[in-house]
Amino acid sequence: MWFQPFWSWLLNTSLMGAVLTGVILLFQAALGRRMDARWRYGLWLLLLIRLLLPAAPASPWSVYHLVDPWRHWFAHSATGAGPAARFAAERRGMSFQGPGGLSDAEVGVRRVNHQPVLFLIWLAGAAGFGAYWVRLNLRTARRLRDRRPVTDEAARQLLARCRARMGIRAPIALLETDRLRTPALYGITAPALLLPAGLAARITPGQLEGIFLHELAHYKRRDPLVQGIGCLLQAIHWFNPVLAYAFHRMRAEREAACDALALSYLEPRQYREYGAALLFFLEKPAPPEACGTVSLLGEQAGLKRRIAGIAGFRRRGLGQRLYGGLLLAFIGALALTNANAFAPPVPERPRPERVRPVDWAADFRGYQGCFVLLDRATNEYTIYNEAQARERVSPDSTFKICAALLGLEHGAIIGRDTGLKWDGTIYPIPAWNHDQTLASAMAASVNWYFETLCRRVGPVKLRRDLRALDYGNADVSDGSAAFWLESSLKISPLEQVAFLRKLAEGGLLLAQRHAATVREAIPAVARQGAVLAGKTGSGLVNGKYVRGWFVGYLQSRGRQYCFATYLQGDGVDGKRARELTYRLLARQNLW
Repeated sequence: MWFQPFWSWLLNTSLMGAVLTGVILLFQAALGRRMDARWRYGLWLLLLIRLLLPAAPASPWSVYHLVDPWRHWFAHSATGAGPAARFAAERRGMSFQGPGGLSDAEVGVRRVNHQPVLFLIWLAGAAGFGAYWVRLNLRTARRLRDRRPVTDEAARQLLARCRARMGIRAPIALLETDRLRTPALYGITAPALLLPAGLAARITPGQLEGIFLHELAHYKRRDPLVQGIGCLLQAIHWFNPVLAYAFHRMRAEREAACDALALSYLEPRQYREYGAALLFFLEKPAPPEACGTVSLLGEQAGLKRRIAGIAGFRRRGLGQRLYGGLLLAFIGALALTNANAFAPPVPERPRPERVRPVDWAADFRGYQGCFVLLDRATNEYTIYNEAQARERVSPDSTFKICAALLGLEHGAIIGRDTGLKWDGTIYPIPAWNHDQTLASAMAASVNWYFETLCRRVGPVKLRRDLRALDYGNADVSDGSAAFWLESSLKISPLEQVAFLRKLAEGGLLLAQRHAATVREAIPAVARQGAVLAGKTGSGLVNGKYVRGWFVGYLQSRGRQYCFATYLQGDGVDGKRARELTYRLLARQNLW
Protein backbone atom coordinates (compact mmCIF):
# COMPACT_ATOMS: atom_id res chain seq x y z
CA MET A 1 0.00 0.00 0.00
CA TRP A 2 1.25 3.45 -0.89
CA PHE A 3 1.09 4.78 2.68
CA GLN A 4 2.89 1.85 4.29
CA PRO A 5 6.43 3.35 4.40
CA PHE A 6 5.08 6.53 5.99
CA TRP A 7 2.92 4.56 8.41
CA SER A 8 5.84 2.43 9.55
CA TRP A 9 8.05 5.52 9.96
CA LEU A 10 5.32 7.32 11.91
CA LEU A 11 4.77 4.53 14.43
CA ASN A 12 8.47 3.89 14.95
CA THR A 13 9.23 7.59 15.29
CA SER A 14 6.37 8.11 17.73
CA LEU A 15 7.60 5.30 19.95
CA MET A 16 11.18 6.59 19.79
CA GLY A 17 9.92 10.06 20.68
CA ALA A 18 8.19 8.62 23.74
CA VAL A 19 11.41 6.87 24.74
CA LEU A 20 13.41 10.09 24.32
CA THR A 21 10.83 11.95 26.41
CA GLY A 22 11.47 9.49 29.23
CA VAL A 23 15.23 9.92 28.86
CA ILE A 24 14.94 13.73 29.00
CA LEU A 25 12.70 13.65 32.07
CA LEU A 26 15.07 11.20 33.76
CA PHE A 27 18.10 13.44 33.20
CA GLN A 28 16.19 16.53 34.30
CA ALA A 29 15.06 14.82 37.49
CA ALA A 30 18.54 13.45 38.22
CA LEU A 31 20.37 16.73 37.67
CA GLY A 32 17.72 19.05 39.09
CA ARG A 33 18.99 22.57 39.74
CA ARG A 34 22.44 21.70 38.44
CA MET A 35 20.96 21.99 34.95
CA ASP A 36 20.49 25.53 33.67
CA ALA A 37 17.03 26.46 32.31
CA ARG A 38 18.47 26.96 28.83
CA TRP A 39 19.94 23.48 28.78
CA ARG A 40 16.71 21.99 30.13
CA TYR A 41 14.89 23.49 27.17
CA GLY A 42 17.69 22.49 24.78
CA LEU A 43 17.01 18.84 25.58
CA TRP A 44 13.49 19.23 24.22
CA LEU A 45 14.89 20.52 20.94
CA LEU A 46 16.52 17.10 20.59
CA LEU A 47 13.02 15.64 20.69
CA LEU A 48 11.90 17.85 17.80
CA ILE A 49 14.93 16.78 15.79
CA ARG A 50 14.23 13.11 16.55
CA LEU A 51 10.62 13.43 15.40
CA LEU A 52 11.67 15.19 12.18
CA LEU A 53 14.47 12.82 11.20
CA PRO A 54 13.52 10.60 8.22
CA ALA A 55 16.47 8.33 9.08
CA ALA A 56 19.38 8.17 11.50
CA PRO A 57 22.73 6.38 11.63
CA ALA A 58 22.92 3.11 13.53
CA SER A 59 24.97 3.01 16.72
CA PRO A 60 25.72 0.32 19.31
CA TRP A 61 25.26 3.04 21.97
CA SER A 62 21.76 4.07 20.89
CA VAL A 63 19.24 4.20 23.72
CA TYR A 64 16.72 2.43 21.50
CA HIS A 65 18.54 -0.88 21.98
CA LEU A 66 16.74 -0.99 25.33
CA VAL A 67 13.31 -0.92 23.73
CA ASP A 68 13.93 -2.48 20.33
CA PRO A 69 11.70 -5.57 20.90
CA TRP A 70 8.90 -3.30 22.15
CA ARG A 71 9.36 -1.12 19.07
CA HIS A 72 8.73 -4.08 16.82
CA TRP A 73 5.71 -5.22 18.83
CA PHE A 74 4.24 -1.70 18.84
CA ALA A 75 4.77 -1.10 15.13
CA HIS A 76 3.49 -4.44 13.92
CA SER A 77 0.59 -4.77 16.33
CA ALA A 78 -0.60 -1.28 15.43
CA THR A 79 -0.27 -1.91 11.72
CA GLY A 80 -2.12 -5.19 11.81
CA ALA A 81 1.02 -7.20 11.08
CA GLY A 82 1.61 -8.50 14.60
CA PRO A 83 0.57 -11.94 15.77
CA ALA A 84 -2.64 -10.85 17.46
CA ALA A 85 -3.93 -8.78 14.56
CA ARG A 86 -2.35 -10.74 11.71
CA PHE A 87 -3.88 -14.12 12.44
CA ALA A 88 -7.54 -14.87 12.90
CA ALA A 89 -8.62 -17.96 14.73
CA GLU A 90 -9.39 -19.87 11.52
CA ARG A 91 -6.44 -21.82 10.18
CA ARG A 92 -6.13 -24.21 7.29
CA GLY A 93 -3.53 -26.91 7.07
CA MET A 94 -2.37 -29.39 4.48
CA SER A 95 -0.09 -32.36 4.52
CA PHE A 96 1.16 -34.33 1.58
CA GLN A 97 3.24 -37.37 0.80
CA GLY A 98 5.93 -37.09 -1.84
CA PRO A 99 7.77 -39.73 -3.88
CA GLY A 100 9.90 -42.07 -1.86
CA GLY A 101 8.01 -41.30 1.34
CA LEU A 102 9.22 -37.70 1.58
CA SER A 103 6.47 -36.05 3.63
CA ASP A 104 5.79 -32.47 4.56
CA ALA A 105 3.10 -30.24 5.95
CA GLU A 106 2.21 -26.58 5.78
CA VAL A 107 -0.12 -24.28 7.63
CA GLY A 108 -1.68 -21.11 6.39
CA VAL A 109 -3.07 -18.07 8.13
CA ARG A 110 -5.88 -15.66 7.63
CA ARG A 111 -4.40 -12.19 7.57
CA VAL A 112 -6.46 -9.41 9.08
CA ASN A 113 -4.98 -6.16 7.80
CA HIS A 114 -6.00 -3.21 9.97
CA GLN A 115 -3.59 -0.78 8.35
CA PRO A 116 -6.08 1.03 6.08
CA VAL A 117 -8.58 1.51 8.92
CA LEU A 118 -5.94 2.65 11.39
CA PHE A 119 -4.42 4.97 8.81
CA LEU A 120 -7.81 6.57 8.17
CA ILE A 121 -8.35 7.00 11.91
CA TRP A 122 -4.94 8.64 12.22
CA LEU A 123 -5.63 10.82 9.18
CA ALA A 124 -8.93 11.99 10.66
CA GLY A 125 -7.23 12.82 13.97
CA ALA A 126 -4.36 14.64 12.27
CA ALA A 127 -6.83 16.57 10.10
CA GLY A 128 -8.85 17.47 13.21
CA PHE A 129 -5.81 18.79 15.06
CA GLY A 130 -4.65 20.56 11.93
CA ALA A 131 -8.04 22.18 11.56
CA TYR A 132 -7.88 23.27 15.22
CA TRP A 133 -4.53 24.99 14.69
CA VAL A 134 -5.69 26.62 11.46
CA ARG A 135 -8.85 27.87 13.15
CA LEU A 136 -6.84 29.18 16.11
CA ASN A 137 -4.43 30.98 13.79
CA LEU A 138 -7.25 32.53 11.79
CA ARG A 139 -9.03 33.61 14.97
CA THR A 140 -5.79 35.13 16.31
CA ALA A 141 -5.25 36.97 13.02
CA ARG A 142 -8.81 38.37 13.16
CA ARG A 143 -8.41 39.43 16.80
CA LEU A 144 -5.20 41.28 15.97
CA ARG A 145 -6.44 43.11 12.88
CA ASP A 146 -6.52 46.34 14.87
CA ARG A 147 -2.78 46.17 15.61
CA ARG A 148 -1.01 49.46 14.97
CA PRO A 149 2.45 50.94 15.56
CA VAL A 150 3.32 52.09 19.08
CA THR A 151 3.68 55.88 19.04
CA ASP A 152 5.50 56.21 22.38
CA GLU A 153 8.98 57.29 21.27
CA ALA A 154 10.58 56.33 24.58
CA ALA A 155 9.31 52.77 24.19
CA ARG A 156 10.58 52.61 20.59
CA GLN A 157 14.03 53.81 21.61
CA LEU A 158 14.12 51.36 24.50
CA LEU A 159 13.37 48.50 22.08
CA ALA A 160 16.16 49.70 19.78
CA ARG A 161 18.63 49.68 22.70
CA CYS A 162 17.53 46.19 23.74
CA ARG A 163 17.96 44.95 20.17
CA ALA A 164 21.46 46.41 20.01
CA ARG A 165 22.36 44.85 23.38
CA MET A 166 21.27 41.41 22.17
CA GLY A 167 22.96 41.76 18.79
CA ILE A 168 19.72 41.67 16.77
CA ARG A 169 20.12 43.66 13.57
CA ALA A 170 16.85 42.78 11.85
CA PRO A 171 14.06 45.35 12.27
CA ILE A 172 11.27 44.26 14.56
CA ALA A 173 7.99 46.14 14.43
CA LEU A 174 6.63 47.36 17.77
CA LEU A 175 2.83 47.23 17.62
CA GLU A 176 -0.04 47.50 20.06
CA THR A 177 -3.59 46.21 20.04
CA ASP A 178 -6.73 46.52 22.14
CA ARG A 179 -7.38 42.76 21.86
CA LEU A 180 -4.25 41.48 23.57
CA ARG A 181 -3.83 41.16 27.33
CA THR A 182 -0.17 40.10 27.51
CA PRO A 183 2.88 40.95 25.37
CA ALA A 184 3.67 38.47 22.59
CA LEU A 185 5.92 37.89 19.60
CA TYR A 186 3.68 37.32 16.59
CA GLY A 187 4.64 35.80 13.24
CA ILE A 188 7.18 33.30 11.90
CA THR A 189 8.82 34.95 8.89
CA ALA A 190 8.77 38.57 10.11
CA PRO A 191 7.82 38.53 13.82
CA ALA A 192 6.36 41.68 15.38
CA LEU A 193 6.42 42.53 19.08
CA LEU A 194 2.83 43.12 20.22
CA LEU A 195 1.89 45.04 23.37
CA PRO A 196 -1.49 45.57 24.99
CA ALA A 197 -2.67 49.09 24.13
CA GLY A 198 -1.24 51.75 26.46
CA LEU A 199 1.03 49.29 28.31
CA ALA A 200 4.08 51.59 28.23
CA ALA A 201 2.23 54.16 30.34
CA ARG A 202 1.07 51.59 32.93
CA ILE A 203 4.39 49.96 33.90
CA THR A 204 7.85 51.22 34.78
CA PRO A 205 10.61 51.55 32.18
CA GLY A 206 12.51 48.78 33.98
CA GLN A 207 9.57 46.41 33.65
CA LEU A 208 9.11 47.33 29.99
CA GLU A 209 12.79 46.65 29.40
CA GLY A 210 12.37 43.19 30.91
CA ILE A 211 9.40 42.52 28.63
CA PHE A 212 11.35 43.61 25.56
CA LEU A 213 14.34 41.45 26.48
CA HIS A 214 12.09 38.43 27.04
CA GLU A 215 10.34 38.76 23.68
CA LEU A 216 13.63 39.47 21.91
CA ALA A 217 14.97 36.31 23.53
CA HIS A 218 12.12 34.48 21.79
CA TYR A 219 13.19 36.11 18.54
CA LYS A 220 16.86 35.29 19.04
CA ARG A 221 16.02 31.64 19.75
CA ARG A 222 13.60 31.42 16.75
CA ASP A 223 10.81 30.35 19.10
CA PRO A 224 7.92 31.32 16.76
CA LEU A 225 9.32 28.91 14.16
CA VAL A 226 9.88 26.21 16.78
CA GLN A 227 6.32 26.77 18.01
CA GLY A 228 5.02 26.25 14.47
CA ILE A 229 7.02 23.04 14.06
CA GLY A 230 5.75 21.85 17.42
CA CYS A 231 2.15 22.44 16.35
CA LEU A 232 2.73 20.42 13.19
CA LEU A 233 4.34 17.54 15.07
CA GLN A 234 1.61 17.57 17.71
CA ALA A 235 -0.99 17.21 14.96
CA ILE A 236 0.98 14.32 13.40
CA HIS A 237 1.49 12.49 16.71
CA TRP A 238 -1.89 13.32 18.23
CA PHE A 239 -2.41 9.68 19.27
CA ASN A 240 0.64 9.60 21.57
CA PRO A 241 -0.14 10.96 25.07
CA VAL A 242 3.52 10.87 26.07
CA LEU A 243 4.40 13.29 23.28
CA ALA A 244 1.42 15.48 24.18
CA TYR A 245 2.89 15.81 27.67
CA ALA A 246 6.35 16.42 26.19
CA PHE A 247 5.08 19.35 24.09
CA HIS A 248 3.38 20.78 27.19
CA ARG A 249 6.63 20.57 29.18
CA MET A 250 8.59 22.00 26.28
CA ARG A 251 6.40 25.11 26.08
CA ALA A 252 6.68 25.68 29.84
CA GLU A 253 10.45 25.32 29.88
CA ARG A 254 10.81 27.48 26.78
CA GLU A 255 9.62 30.47 28.82
CA ALA A 256 12.05 29.69 31.64
CA ALA A 257 14.87 29.50 29.08
CA CYS A 258 13.87 32.91 27.70
CA ASP A 259 13.79 34.30 31.22
CA ALA A 260 17.36 33.10 31.73
CA LEU A 261 18.52 34.59 28.44
CA ALA A 262 16.80 37.92 29.15
CA LEU A 263 18.20 38.08 32.70
CA SER A 264 21.72 37.51 31.37
CA TYR A 265 21.47 40.99 29.77
CA LEU A 266 20.36 42.67 33.02
CA GLU A 267 22.15 43.66 36.18
CA PRO A 268 21.26 41.78 39.41
CA ARG A 269 19.50 44.89 40.79
CA GLN A 270 17.12 44.73 37.81
CA TYR A 271 15.96 41.15 38.43
CA ARG A 272 13.25 42.28 40.85
CA GLU A 273 11.65 44.54 38.22
CA TYR A 274 11.80 41.73 35.68
CA GLY A 275 9.89 39.47 38.08
CA ALA A 276 7.44 42.31 38.79
CA ALA A 277 6.76 42.58 35.04
CA LEU A 278 5.86 38.91 34.96
CA LEU A 279 3.59 39.20 38.01
CA PHE A 280 1.87 42.26 36.50
CA PHE A 281 0.24 40.00 33.90
CA LEU A 282 -0.43 37.06 36.18
CA GLU A 283 -4.14 37.86 36.43
CA LYS A 284 -4.37 38.40 32.68
CA PRO A 285 -3.75 34.94 31.22
CA ALA A 286 -3.12 34.81 27.50
CA PRO A 287 -5.35 32.78 25.18
CA PRO A 288 -3.95 29.54 23.67
CA GLU A 289 -0.87 30.34 21.61
CA ALA A 290 -1.36 30.04 17.90
CA CYS A 291 1.35 28.52 15.70
CA GLY A 292 4.08 31.13 15.37
CA THR A 293 2.95 33.14 18.40
CA VAL A 294 4.76 33.13 21.75
CA SER A 295 3.63 35.24 24.70
CA LEU A 296 5.29 36.47 27.86
CA LEU A 297 3.38 34.15 30.20
CA GLY A 298 3.34 31.00 28.09
CA GLU A 299 1.94 28.00 30.00
CA GLN A 300 0.53 28.90 33.43
CA ALA A 301 1.71 25.57 34.86
CA GLY A 302 5.33 26.68 34.79
CA LEU A 303 4.95 30.08 36.45
CA LYS A 304 5.99 28.94 39.92
CA ARG A 305 9.19 27.42 38.56
CA ARG A 306 9.85 30.57 36.53
CA ILE A 307 9.49 32.87 39.54
CA ALA A 308 11.86 30.65 41.52
CA GLY A 309 14.29 30.66 38.60
CA ILE A 310 14.23 34.47 38.40
CA ALA A 311 14.79 34.81 42.15
CA GLY A 312 17.76 32.44 42.11
CA PHE A 313 19.24 33.34 38.73
CA ARG A 314 23.02 33.21 38.42
CA ARG A 315 25.00 33.87 35.26
CA ARG A 316 26.55 30.80 33.68
CA GLY A 317 30.30 30.44 33.84
CA LEU A 318 32.46 28.71 31.26
CA GLY A 319 32.35 25.46 33.22
CA GLN A 320 28.55 25.40 33.20
CA ARG A 321 28.50 26.07 29.46
CA LEU A 322 30.88 23.19 28.80
CA TYR A 323 28.96 20.94 31.16
CA GLY A 324 25.65 21.69 29.43
CA GLY A 325 27.13 21.33 25.95
CA LEU A 326 28.68 17.96 26.76
CA LEU A 327 25.43 16.76 28.31
CA LEU A 328 23.50 17.81 25.21
CA ALA A 329 26.02 16.07 22.95
CA PHE A 330 25.92 12.91 25.08
CA ILE A 331 22.13 12.63 25.03
CA GLY A 332 22.12 13.48 21.33
CA ALA A 333 24.50 10.59 20.66
CA LEU A 334 22.16 8.27 22.56
CA ALA A 335 18.91 9.53 21.09
CA LEU A 336 19.64 10.80 17.56
CA THR A 337 20.99 7.44 16.45
CA ASN A 338 19.21 4.18 15.84
CA ALA A 339 19.77 0.75 17.27
CA ASN A 340 21.74 -1.49 14.95
CA ALA A 341 18.47 -3.16 14.03
CA PHE A 342 17.43 0.07 12.34
CA ALA A 343 20.42 -0.09 10.00
CA PRO A 344 19.81 -0.60 6.27
CA PRO A 345 18.90 -4.19 5.35
CA VAL A 346 21.51 -6.63 4.12
CA PRO A 347 22.25 -5.72 0.48
CA GLU A 348 21.35 -8.18 -2.22
CA ARG A 349 24.08 -10.52 -3.40
CA PRO A 350 26.04 -9.66 -6.55
CA ARG A 351 25.43 -11.63 -9.72
CA PRO A 352 27.28 -14.97 -9.82
CA GLU A 353 30.25 -15.06 -12.17
CA ARG A 354 29.27 -18.26 -13.99
CA VAL A 355 25.62 -18.37 -15.02
CA ARG A 356 23.99 -20.67 -17.55
CA PRO A 357 20.60 -19.19 -18.39
CA VAL A 358 17.86 -21.58 -19.53
CA ASP A 359 14.42 -21.06 -21.00
CA TRP A 360 12.00 -23.36 -19.25
CA ALA A 361 8.92 -21.16 -19.39
CA ALA A 362 6.78 -24.02 -20.62
CA ASP A 363 7.51 -26.03 -17.48
CA PHE A 364 6.21 -23.22 -15.28
CA ARG A 365 2.76 -23.46 -16.95
CA GLY A 366 2.13 -19.76 -16.92
CA TYR A 367 3.07 -19.30 -13.28
CA GLN A 368 5.59 -16.69 -12.29
CA GLY A 369 8.66 -18.24 -10.79
CA CYS A 370 12.27 -19.29 -11.15
CA PHE A 371 14.73 -22.11 -10.69
CA VAL A 372 18.32 -21.90 -9.43
CA LEU A 373 20.78 -24.83 -9.43
CA LEU A 374 24.39 -24.52 -8.25
CA ASP A 375 27.01 -27.09 -9.17
CA ARG A 376 29.31 -26.82 -6.17
CA ALA A 377 32.27 -28.35 -7.99
CA THR A 378 32.29 -25.96 -10.97
CA ASN A 379 30.62 -23.01 -9.24
CA GLU A 380 28.24 -22.79 -12.21
CA TYR A 381 24.67 -21.59 -11.73
CA THR A 382 21.83 -22.83 -13.92
CA ILE A 383 19.11 -20.21 -13.67
CA TYR A 384 15.68 -19.81 -15.16
CA ASN A 385 14.27 -16.25 -14.81
CA GLU A 386 17.19 -14.49 -13.12
CA ALA A 387 15.14 -11.36 -12.44
CA GLN A 388 12.71 -13.39 -10.31
CA ALA A 389 15.61 -15.22 -8.69
CA ARG A 390 16.84 -11.88 -7.31
CA GLU A 391 13.50 -10.79 -5.85
CA ARG A 392 13.10 -11.13 -2.09
CA VAL A 393 9.92 -12.78 -0.86
CA SER A 394 8.75 -14.55 2.27
CA PRO A 395 10.72 -17.79 2.86
CA ASP A 396 7.77 -19.42 4.62
CA SER A 397 8.70 -22.85 5.97
CA THR A 398 12.05 -23.04 4.17
CA PHE A 399 13.32 -20.80 6.98
CA LYS A 400 13.02 -23.74 9.33
CA ILE A 401 16.41 -24.91 8.08
CA CYS A 402 17.97 -21.69 9.33
CA ALA A 403 15.85 -21.70 12.51
CA ALA A 404 17.15 -25.17 13.37
CA LEU A 405 20.74 -24.00 12.84
CA LEU A 406 20.34 -20.97 15.12
CA GLY A 407 18.46 -23.01 17.70
CA LEU A 408 21.39 -25.41 17.90
CA GLU A 409 23.98 -22.63 17.92
CA HIS A 410 22.36 -20.85 20.89
CA GLY A 411 21.46 -23.94 22.88
CA ALA A 412 17.70 -23.83 22.37
CA ILE A 413 18.10 -27.48 21.39
CA ILE A 414 21.20 -29.67 21.66
CA GLY A 415 20.83 -32.24 18.88
CA ARG A 416 18.73 -33.89 16.19
CA ASP A 417 16.71 -35.83 18.74
CA THR A 418 16.13 -32.98 21.19
CA GLY A 419 12.50 -33.11 22.24
CA LEU A 420 10.14 -30.21 22.89
CA LYS A 421 6.93 -30.71 24.79
CA TRP A 422 3.63 -30.15 23.00
CA ASP A 423 1.50 -27.63 24.96
CA GLY A 424 -1.82 -29.30 24.12
CA THR A 425 -2.96 -26.83 21.45
CA ILE A 426 -4.92 -28.67 18.78
CA TYR A 427 -3.58 -27.92 15.28
CA PRO A 428 -5.25 -28.79 11.96
CA ILE A 429 -2.38 -31.19 11.13
CA PRO A 430 -2.48 -34.30 13.38
CA ALA A 431 1.31 -34.81 13.13
CA TRP A 432 1.79 -31.57 15.05
CA ASN A 433 -0.27 -32.61 18.06
CA HIS A 434 2.39 -34.40 20.11
CA ASP A 435 5.93 -33.92 21.39
CA GLN A 436 8.51 -33.29 18.68
CA THR A 437 12.21 -33.78 17.98
CA LEU A 438 14.14 -31.72 15.44
CA ALA A 439 13.91 -34.60 12.96
CA SER A 440 10.16 -35.07 13.33
CA ALA A 441 9.49 -31.33 13.40
CA MET A 442 11.45 -30.81 10.18
CA ALA A 443 9.72 -33.75 8.48
CA ALA A 444 6.23 -32.53 9.40
CA SER A 445 7.15 -28.82 9.19
CA VAL A 446 5.84 -28.21 12.72
CA ASN A 447 5.41 -24.49 13.11
CA TRP A 448 5.12 -24.41 16.88
CA TYR A 449 8.46 -26.21 17.29
CA PHE A 450 10.41 -23.66 15.26
CA GLU A 451 8.53 -20.73 16.77
CA THR A 452 9.68 -22.02 20.16
CA LEU A 453 13.27 -22.08 18.92
CA CYS A 454 13.00 -18.49 17.70
CA ARG A 455 11.57 -17.33 21.02
CA ARG A 456 14.36 -19.04 22.92
CA VAL A 457 17.05 -17.46 20.76
CA GLY A 458 15.41 -14.03 20.99
CA PRO A 459 15.03 -11.23 18.42
CA VAL A 460 18.36 -9.51 19.13
CA LYS A 461 20.46 -12.64 18.48
CA LEU A 462 18.26 -13.69 15.57
CA ARG A 463 18.68 -10.33 13.87
CA ARG A 464 22.43 -10.26 14.48
CA ASP A 465 23.00 -13.80 13.20
CA LEU A 466 20.74 -13.46 10.16
CA ARG A 467 22.75 -10.42 9.11
CA ALA A 468 25.98 -12.34 9.65
CA LEU A 469 24.60 -15.19 7.54
CA ASP A 470 23.44 -12.80 4.76
CA TYR A 471 20.02 -14.37 5.11
CA GLY A 472 17.87 -12.08 2.95
CA ASN A 473 16.86 -8.80 4.57
CA ALA A 474 17.44 -10.23 8.10
CA ASP A 475 14.22 -8.50 9.22
CA VAL A 476 12.64 -10.14 12.26
CA SER A 477 10.56 -7.09 13.13
CA ASP A 478 7.24 -8.92 12.92
CA GLY A 479 7.12 -8.88 16.71
CA SER A 480 6.14 -12.55 16.87
CA ALA A 481 8.11 -15.77 16.56
CA ALA A 482 6.57 -16.37 13.11
CA PHE A 483 8.31 -13.49 11.32
CA TRP A 484 9.23 -15.91 8.52
CA LEU A 485 5.61 -16.75 7.67
CA GLU A 486 4.34 -14.22 5.07
CA SER A 487 5.66 -11.36 7.15
CA SER A 488 8.77 -9.24 7.64
CA LEU A 489 11.54 -11.69 6.71
CA LYS A 490 12.32 -11.81 2.97
CA ILE A 491 14.88 -13.73 0.93
CA SER A 492 15.56 -14.31 -2.76
CA PRO A 493 16.04 -17.74 -4.39
CA LEU A 494 19.67 -16.85 -5.17
CA GLU A 495 20.21 -16.01 -1.49
CA GLN A 496 18.59 -19.30 -0.51
CA VAL A 497 21.12 -21.19 -2.63
CA ALA A 498 24.02 -19.14 -1.24
CA PHE A 499 22.91 -19.93 2.31
CA LEU A 500 22.57 -23.65 1.56
CA ARG A 501 26.03 -23.67 0.04
CA LYS A 502 27.52 -22.12 3.17
CA LEU A 503 25.63 -24.66 5.27
CA ALA A 504 27.11 -27.50 3.20
CA GLU A 505 30.68 -26.22 2.78
CA GLY A 506 31.39 -24.78 6.20
CA GLY A 507 31.17 -21.15 5.16
CA LEU A 508 29.12 -20.18 8.21
CA LEU A 509 30.51 -18.54 11.32
CA LEU A 510 28.86 -21.22 13.41
CA ALA A 511 29.83 -24.60 14.82
CA GLN A 512 30.16 -27.07 11.95
CA ARG A 513 28.65 -29.89 13.99
CA HIS A 514 25.44 -27.88 14.10
CA ALA A 515 25.44 -27.43 10.32
CA ALA A 516 25.86 -31.20 9.91
CA THR A 517 23.00 -31.86 12.34
CA VAL A 518 20.68 -29.59 10.35
CA ARG A 519 21.61 -31.18 7.03
CA GLU A 520 20.84 -34.61 8.47
CA ALA A 521 17.43 -33.40 9.71
CA ILE A 522 16.24 -32.23 6.28
CA PRO A 523 13.89 -34.87 4.84
CA ALA A 524 15.68 -36.88 2.13
CA VAL A 525 14.72 -39.34 -0.58
CA ALA A 526 16.90 -41.64 -2.76
CA ARG A 527 16.27 -42.53 -6.36
CA GLN A 528 18.46 -44.44 -8.83
CA GLY A 529 21.67 -43.63 -7.02
CA ALA A 530 20.81 -39.97 -6.44
CA VAL A 531 19.92 -38.52 -3.03
CA LEU A 532 17.80 -35.37 -2.66
CA ALA A 533 17.16 -33.58 0.64
CA GLY A 534 14.76 -30.68 0.51
CA LYS A 535 12.34 -28.49 2.40
CA THR A 536 9.13 -27.04 1.04
CA GLY A 537 7.50 -23.77 1.93
CA SER A 538 3.96 -22.67 1.11
CA GLY A 539 2.38 -19.26 1.39
CA LEU A 540 -1.27 -19.67 2.34
CA VAL A 541 -2.99 -16.33 2.96
CA ASN A 542 -6.72 -15.86 3.57
CA GLY A 543 -7.43 -19.41 2.48
CA LYS A 544 -5.54 -19.11 -0.83
CA TYR A 545 -2.13 -20.46 -1.74
CA VAL A 546 -0.01 -17.67 -3.20
CA ARG A 547 3.57 -19.04 -3.29
CA GLY A 548 5.53 -22.27 -3.18
CA TRP A 549 9.16 -23.07 -2.37
CA PHE A 550 11.35 -26.14 -2.61
CA VAL A 551 15.00 -25.75 -1.57
CA GLY A 552 17.73 -28.19 -0.67
CA TYR A 553 20.58 -30.44 -1.76
CA LEU A 554 21.13 -33.00 -4.48
CA GLN A 555 23.87 -35.62 -4.76
CA SER A 556 23.89 -37.14 -8.23
CA ARG A 557 26.51 -38.77 -10.47
CA GLY A 558 29.21 -37.98 -7.95
CA ARG A 559 28.44 -34.22 -7.96
CA GLN A 560 27.00 -32.01 -5.21
CA TYR A 561 24.30 -29.41 -5.96
CA CYS A 562 22.24 -26.80 -4.12
CA PHE A 563 18.90 -25.74 -5.57
CA ALA A 564 15.91 -23.48 -5.04
CA THR A 565 12.62 -23.51 -6.91
CA TYR A 566 10.15 -20.70 -6.39
CA LEU A 567 6.60 -20.26 -7.71
CA GLN A 568 4.01 -17.59 -7.09
CA GLY A 569 0.42 -17.19 -8.22
CA ASP A 570 -3.05 -18.44 -7.37
CA GLY A 571 -3.06 -22.04 -6.22
CA VAL A 572 0.71 -22.65 -6.07
CA ASP A 573 2.26 -24.27 -3.02
CA GLY A 574 5.32 -26.16 -1.85
CA LYS A 575 4.07 -29.45 -3.26
CA ARG A 576 3.84 -28.00 -6.75
CA ALA A 577 7.29 -26.43 -6.42
CA ARG A 578 8.71 -29.80 -5.38
CA GLU A 579 7.09 -31.64 -8.27
CA LEU A 580 8.44 -29.05 -10.70
CA THR A 581 11.92 -29.42 -9.19
CA TYR A 582 11.86 -33.17 -9.83
CA ARG A 583 10.87 -32.57 -13.44
CA LEU A 584 13.56 -29.94 -14.05
CA LEU A 585 16.27 -32.09 -12.48
CA ALA A 586 15.16 -35.10 -14.53
CA ARG A 587 15.47 -32.99 -17.69
CA GLN A 588 19.16 -32.58 -16.86
CA ASN A 589 19.56 -36.30 -16.12
CA LEU A 590 20.27 -35.56 -12.50
CA TRP A 591 17.18 -37.20 -10.96
